[in-house]
Amino acid sequence: MRLTWSYRLDLGADPVTGDRQRENKGGFESEDAAWRAALDSQSRLEQGRHVKPSQRKVAEFLDEWLAVTKDSVKPSTYQNYVDYTEAYVKPAIGKRHLQDVTVPVLNMLYRRLLTSGRSKPDNNAKMYAYWVARQHRQNGQGPKPTDMAKACGTTIYAAEAAATRFRRGRVPQPKSAGLAPKTVKNIHRMLHRAFKDAVAWNYLVFNPADHASLPRRPAPNATGRSRGRSMNWPRGSGSRSMTVLPGCGSSPPPLACASPSSLGLSETCSTWIEQCSPSRTHG
Repeated sequence: MRLTWSYRLDLGADPVTGDRQRENKGGFESEDAAWRAALDSQSRLEQGRHVKPSQRKVAEFLDEWLAVTKDSVKPSTYQNYVDYTEAYVKPAIGKRHLQDVTVPVLNMLYRRLLTSGRSKPDNNAKMYAYWVARQHRQNGQGPKPTDMAKACGTTIYAAEAAATRFRRGRVPQPKSAGLAPKTVKNIHRMLHRAFKDAVAWNYLVFNPADHASLPRRPAPNATGRSRGRSMNWPRGSGSRSMTVLPGCGSSPPPLACASPSSLGLSETCSTWIEQCSPSRTHG
């Protein structure tokens, strides 16, 4: 049988009832570990930040917090909190003890949500597959929105909007397995507010969301035109101005150019050069 250690800490009298209070906690691997935990608890008690050990789970706390928060936020905000909690937070950390949620735990949660956290079905792709298979109906207009909504489990409004897009040739793009960074940030904000209340309720010693880091999804390669570098033609060449946009090499053309041909740019690259009307000298 494995030997473990425990401690008992006298917390003084209850300020309301006057009853004597004690804190008992066990399961420590060594006597030193039990002593360190007892001293940490005693230190928090002396600083007025003592929190009793609790087996309260994250899911239980969030249910309590949502019930209290419901009347203090907008109905749409409350519904978002419920959706985030049920779809993303509870499945991941709902079974954890609230007091076991640390900064690294939240960091891992956010990273997982960003890479593979999507749990809701892609109804847009589902409706498109249904529409394509029945595109011949109604003289090529596709199935009725009412039929599509019923078959795909969406609202009639969503089906009507989707049917309009499909008839115009707009094909839905597949969604990634992860959540959008904005959604992950909204979940973080919700948890930050919830854990802040947990500290105020003496459920937690500190708010782990204070120091959690939100990972960023790598930005896709920029496409299209971007702001370029403006230069003036040398005097004697018409005092014209030009703007060179990215896309024709790693370094900008030299400033001592007299004409576009002297830049040695190919015909393709020259399309990245905008020639403007004669520039005016600003004092």
